[in-house]
Amino acid sequence: MKKIGIAIVIVMFLSIAGNFTIADENVAIVVSDNCADHAIAEVLSEQLNASIVTVEWGYYDESILQRIMDLNVSKVIIIGGPKAVVIEIEMALSGVVEVERIGGEDRAETVAMICEEYSFMFKERRALVVQGNDEKGLKDAVEKAKICGCPLFIIEDNEVPECVMQAMEKMGINDIELIQTPNMDVEHIQTQFANIGCEKVQLRGVPIKERTEEEINEAEEKISEAENLEAQNDVAVIMIEKAKEFLETAKALYNEGYYGEAFGYAVSAKILAENAIKVIEHSEKDGHGQGNLGEKAENMLTQVSSKISDMETEIQSLEPSDNTTEIENKFNEIKAKLEEAKTAFDSGDYEKCIEILEEIKNMIPELQQMINECSGGEDHGDDDCEKASKKIQEAGVKIAHVQMKIYEAMAQGKDV
Repeated sequence: MKKIGIAIVIVMFLSIAGNFTIADENVAIVVSDNCADHAIAEVLSEQLNASIVTVEWGYYDESILQRIMDLNVSKVIIIGGPKAVVIEIEMALSGVVEVERIGGEDRAETVAMICEEYSFMFKERRALVVQGNDEKGLKDAVEKAKICGCPLFIIEDNEVPECVMQAMEKMGINDIELIQTPNMDVEHIQTQFANIGCEKVQLRGVPIKERTEEEINEAEEKISEAENLEAQNDVAVIMIEKAKEFLETAKALYNEGYYGEAFGYAVSAKILAENAIKVIEHSEKDGHGQGNLGEKAENMLTQVSSKISDMETEIQSLEPSDNTTEIENKFNEIKAKLEEAKTAFDSGDYEKCIEILEEIKNMIPELQQMINECSGGEDHGDDDCEKASKKIQEAGVKIAHVQMKIYEAMAQGKDV
């Protein structure tokens, strides 16, 4: 019995000592300007007494190393995957300070991973839960989380991600304050929490009509700001036009009394306008972001994917023959390489992604010629590729998360 008591004391001492070690470190948190990632960064910084260094989502900031050095830190925690905080930033910091990156498949998983890893820092077994696109709700949640010393989790409009439920179960969360948005399926979310033992779900409601009107006005302001910028490019123009379509849909739904649906479209319109502004600003500074590996890889991936999608449509219209079998084999070879490129991009290996895409671009003319010979058409080369790219972008813009890149939304294929 005495040995058990001593063992418990030792375990408690080691746990406390570990907590002091982390708290006593001079830590900086590097996070993108994505509102969900930044929200958990603020909550974590309160617990660790850490400085926050904000960088732009998806872009390399050459000043980052000096900004970190000026803080005289011994450790840097990067919040978000390589799409949010680009790999070049991690490379610049590695070898200078200790670097830990915490990033999941999406913002909900990133936030859940942080809450779980640093669960010992939170004083309470209760949590604040907010929808990831709700900027106002996120700000309110951050302030309350700082005061009560509890974790913050991110969910979808109508779904609690599995990663969130798993983290909550491991942390023993049984008391939740849910910050509502106008388009949230509250009943379904409450049921999901009840399934993991969180019976106590306190709902913090919002004035739905007023909140929706506010979001529509903010979207309108962002679209106006984007349109008033002097420099434009094709991608930005498409994004602005799609944002205006979403805004008109939001207004129509609002006037019909469908405030939840209107809110969703207004959020999407604002996101598109914000991303259009970023595209314009960076096209002025670095020629469409080509100085950034991640941006270059993303642009190439979008163009090549668009061309391949267009070619697939052509192939499907061909009459079956020995030639079409050969064409299909060649096309499947290219598609397999495209999947390799996507995997490399998702893992943050942008150099590998670009290398594979260059291979694909060299393979496309031969396949296009085979298709044209089989169909009796002509090879339009790069012009065809550019037209296909624009056509796909115009038709395929769909939004799933706040502060996401337009191409990421297209890749996810989620409707508003």
